[in-house]
Amino acid sequence: MFPARLRFAKSVMVILIVITIAMIPFTLLLSRQFTEFASDEINRFNQDKVVQTANNMDFFLTNLKVFGINIYEDQRIQNWLMAKQQDIEAQQVADNAMKLYLTTQPFIRKSYLINFRSESVLDSAVGQVRFSQFEDQQILLDIKNHRQPFLRYFNHTVDKESYLALIYPSTPSRIDYYGYLVLLLNKEMLHERLLTNNLPNTINYVTDENGVVVIGNDEFPHGEEWKANAAALSSQEWTFHSYNRLQTLRGHIDSFNDKIVLNFSGLLLLLVLIAAWNATRTYRPIAKLYKLIQGRMDKHSDKPRSDEYSSGGEIHYIRDRVEFLLNSVDKMNHERTAHRDLIREEYLRQWILQGKRSRSIRETIDNESRLAQCPYLYLAVIRMESYHALCERYNFYSRKLLKFAMGNIASEIIRNEGWEMESVDLGTDHLVLLIGRQEETEFDYIPVIERVGEQIEVWLQISNVAASSRAVRADDDLRKLYDNVMELTMLKFVSGEDKVYMPDDLRLFAETYPPPASEMLLDKIIDAVRLGKTEDVSASLERLFLQLQNLTHEKLKLQLIFITYSLFKAFSKLKAVQNEHNILLLLESFDTLQQYRTWLEKLIQEVSDKINVPVGNGRKNELASEIAQYAKDHLNDPMLTQEQIASHLSLSYSYVRSVFKEVHGITLADFILEERLRFAMELLLHTKSAIPDIAEKSGFQSKSYFFTVFKKKTGLTPNEYRLTQKSKRLWTESEDREVRAHTKSSQTE
Repeated sequence: MFPARLRFAKSVMVILIVITIAMIPFTLLLSRQFTEFASDEINRFNQDKVVQTANNMDFFLTNLKVFGINIYEDQRIQNWLMAKQQDIEAQQVADNAMKLYLTTQPFIRKSYLINFRSESVLDSAVGQVRFSQFEDQQILLDIKNHRQPFLRYFNHTVDKESYLALIYPSTPSRIDYYGYLVLLLNKEMLHERLLTNNLPNTINYVTDENGVVVIGNDEFPHGEEWKANAAALSSQEWTFHSYNRLQTLRGHIDSFNDKIVLNFSGLLLLLVLIAAWNATRTYRPIAKLYKLIQGRMDKHSDKPRSDEYSSGGEIHYIRDRVEFLLNSVDKMNHERTAHRDLIREEYLRQWILQGKRSRSIRETIDNESRLAQCPYLYLAVIRMESYHALCERYNFYSRKLLKFAMGNIASEIIRNEGWEMESVDLGTDHLVLLIGRQEETEFDYIPVIERVGEQIEVWLQISNVAASSRAVRADDDLRKLYDNVMELTMLKFVSGEDKVYMPDDLRLFAETYPPPASEMLLDKIIDAVRLGKTEDVSASLERLFLQLQNLTHEKLKLQLIFITYSLFKAFSKLKAVQNEHNILLLLESFDTLQQYRTWLEKLIQEVSDKINVPVGNGRKNELASEIAQYAKDHLNDPMLTQEQIASHLSLSYSYVRSVFKEVHGITLADFILEERLRFAMELLLHTKSAIPDIAEKSGFQSKSYFFTVFKKKTGLTPNEYRLTQKSKRLWTESEDREVRAHTKSSQTE
């Protein structure tokens, strides 16, 4: 046995040495090819960056021309340019208009308005002066003699300071106008904003058709140590040049090559040592490992006895790892079952937000839920009261667990009645219940929903209000139903009654308290509060109370109820609003309209302060997570907007956007678009749904908009993306089959 093992060890060592000797030149060749490839890729990358910078500059300069045309065509500017004599009033109007334009364009250092009739210049820096007193006589000569092309950028020097200049209007040669506009652009700022790329050892500049530098440094590096790239600016017949020092790039590449060789050599040495040590071992551990796997996988074979592993720690190690892998498979199967629950909830969410059942939603609900077996469907909402206090007490993830517990309580009570139920978390302060029944009657339905609310309050200590729809069919518009039921949960602010609110309550409220004529003015107040526009709030309140003063006592009371209800509904999650539970009792405490106005102004101030108060960094991260989760839960809602998210969180629009951008480094609008595109890509890869259906499921309002943003993101149409990814997957699966076949053949030999 020993000589045989020794010969085997020597054979293995010889083979390893041969492999090592063969791999060294291969590693060096690979390193060299990597160097060439990296150099080509860097050069290609630099050229792409140069072309992109040139295109951006071209676009910017063209837009700047259009900006100047808008200034020149402004009637206030034209009135001064065409004046036959000096007019103080026209001068002031033109000067103010010019300054207003300049404040929006920081690249313009200063401007001249030149009137050849009155022989005067309106200089944005010094004001109006006569031709004889004007410091820039050269520009007057250029205009008179047509020395410079109009609406073409050119170098111009004033008091030894160089600018990039533009002259308006655009005229054929030798055609004179009475009025001209001259814009002088700050070259340093153009260079800093358009040419600077923050890369070391890089020189960028722009030359005109004569090779004269118009933007950038007057440095012309030459020699083999510099790599030059260039791109044309088509609108100006200019050229953008970029020089990169090769020494730095080559240093990084050589350093990386050295690391490749060193690491590969170390890996080879380690493999040789491990193989040499392992070759001295006997074949018994491998045989025992085979028996263990055969005994576990083959149900017809006997399990190995435990005494077979009494010797050798290696076998115990291998056995434990195999057991671990097999247990992992069992765990994965369990997680797959849990994943089905998440898929079902996602389709239920789509059903509610889209309002109708698509074919995929119908198939999933039919297979995964018993709701489809029930002829009648009810949609109920359990809304948590004092939500502001809950937010202070529990973080975002704890609140999600609370809603999960609410769903479990509701499920136990409702399914004990023999009904079917699914709970759906749509974010913020409420939980949606979809309840399937065989009967349409409500006499035994409402008490069960009341018991759900009572048990939630008993077990979770969460006060709540419940509302429900009447019985509907599965093909009815659930989105409209959901919006109406959410409106019902707000009626408790009016009466303060603890009951299940039904559609009749909303109809009775609408008949009793019709919307006032000032409803649009009330909407303006709510929007101004959310935007933090204090002056607009004060002005709108003044107009509102001027209208209320002329009403009779009875009409005034109805309108005050509607106004208070609308404000409470808009900011229902804030503590300032949740302190009030009955609008009717609240209004009875005021003796005069002025008392109500004082209270209302104080309430609005508290709400405005709360929704615009910055939170700490820890709370910012939690708030950003809540915003992201709400957006993901409502991706398939085509009506999802940033304003809607801010409204559900009772925060100002601007604050929600700024917090999300600060934490995630991306705007909320871009995040929503990226998530919708990601979801659409998953549907394209893993479903056979039609493209219009995928666009609708992903929340895009139109097929054309979906095609536009998808191609902009991927460079492919949705159908091209699906076919391309399918081909890649088939190719990968084909390679895997070949590898498995080759392995099986080798084992057989």
